[in-house]
Amino acid sequence: MWRFVNLFIAIPMLAISAFPPGTQWNVHIDIAGRSIDANLFHWLFMLSLALYVPLLISTALLAVVDLTALLRNRSGRNAFNLAFFSLVSMAALYRLNDWVFSRIF
Repeated sequence: MWRFVNLFIAIPMLAISAFPPGTQWNVHIDIAGRSIDANLFHWLFMLSLALYVPLLISTALLAVVDLTALLRNRSGRNAFNLAFFSLVSMAALYRLNDWVFSRIF
């Protein structure tokens, strides 16, 4: 179950790192006569920064768990878990780190 939470957090990180820093994703929401205008890109970026370290720790733990399971059982499911879930999260972390420090700073 935790693998899907990691994946759910990693996908927006990958999406953010594919666009330039000044991108505007304006969202207008009307609820009960009140309107909210927001920049979705800004909120996803702030969420990604807040979740970077927790995702880093959980990805490292999942990679170790999947690698030890693969070395013990050598099944296709363990290889898929290691290759897909761990590597997608690692790629998201790497791309966000590269995006922040090369394009923004």
